Amino acid sequence: QETDKKVFEVVEQMPEYPGGIDAMMKFIANNLTYPKEAQMMGAQGRVIVRFVVDVDGSIKDVKTLTTSNFKVTTDEVVAVGMGVKEGDAKITKEKAMQLLEEAAIRVVKAMPNWTPGKQKGENVPVYFSLPIMYSLKKDTPASDDPKQE
Repeated sequence: QETDKKVFEVVEQMPEYPGGIDAMMKFIANNLTYPKEAQMMGAQGRVIVRFVVDVDGSIKDVKTLTTSNFKVTTDEVVAVGMGVKEGDAKITKEKAMQLLEEAAIRVVKAMPNWTPGKQKGENVPVYFSLPIMYSLKKDTPASDDPKQE
C-alpha cells in the first residue's frame, strides 16, 4: 500500500518509537528471532530495514535496503529434520541472507505505532532506516539462548 503524500527524509520533528530508542531496542531484542537455518550456516551481518512512519504513526512500505558485513562460515548445509521441504533441504548462503532479511522485516512490521513525524505542525509520512545486527556468540551454544530459533 503506497502512501498518498510525499514521504519526507528529514522533518522538523522526526518520528519516534513509543518510549524512545531504548524501548525500541528492547522490543527488537525481545521479538527478533534468529532463524535456525541461518545459525547452522554461521550467518551473521547487518540488515538495514527502511520503512515509512505514516501520518497516523503506522509502519508501511517495509523493505530491506542492504545486507552488509555478511559472513557465512559454511557454503551449504542440509536442513534435515527441521520441517524443511525435501526439495528445499539445502540451505545456501543466499538463502541464509534471505532468512535474516525476512526476520528483520517481520520484527519491524510487528512494531506498535510510532509518534508520527511533523513538518510545519502537521503529521507527515517520514522514511526511517533501522540497522539490525545478527551475530553469533562463539563461546555459547545456540541452545543456551531461548531467543534463537
